[in-house]
Amino acid sequence: LCHCLWGHSAAITCVSTSSDLDVVVSGSMDGAVCIHSLRTGKFHRKIEANRFYMEKQYRDVERSQKITAIRKIAVSRHGTMVVHLNDGMLHSYSINGAVLCGADAGEVLNSMKICADGEALVTGGESCHLCIRKMSDLTVRCILDLTSHGTITDIALTSSDSAHQYILIGTADGKVTVIGENHTEEEGEDHDESEMAYLDAN
Repeated sequence: LCHCLWGHSAAITCVSTSSDLDVVVSGSMDGAVCIHSLRTGKFHRKIEANRFYMEKQYRDVERSQKITAIRKIAVSRHGTMVVHLNDGMLHSYSINGAVLCGADAGEVLNSMKICADGEALVTGGESCHLCIRKMSDLTVRCILDLTSHGTITDIALTSSDSAHQYILIGTADGKVTVIGENHTEEEGEDHDESEMAYLDAN
């Protein structure tokens, strides 16, 4: 046993880590997010998601009094994190607990990942759409409709050290869709640099 991390008073729903930042970030059923040192296990801080709605630009008295479970957490090595709640909301915080921005995902997400450069958040869930959002304000940059494949169940991103960057999307039909930025598997076709081609990996 290395560490036993404390700070939650309800069941843990998700955990995310960043070895670059030396942090473990965990979320629970009572809407709490706890941040610990990965190396030492030291407790750093606790964020209560409902307090997000006490901020002036997001003030909502009703939501500030409601406890909503944390569903997913993604942490960037650049010092930011995004929290997804069971009511569909996305909250962005600095690793120090400062509120950065928020947005309504409009769905229940099954997976979300922050790109290696810390500039984009990739999400997918019950709506069958892959969404890429700007980390600075969580607005949607682009959407890929995967309705023909069903619910998005998981997302993975290749390492920033890889020669080519890919997004891999698992879906309810048992397939993995692979998306390569500025890259296509089709020979003899010209593509704009900003285009993202995708194929099914059977």
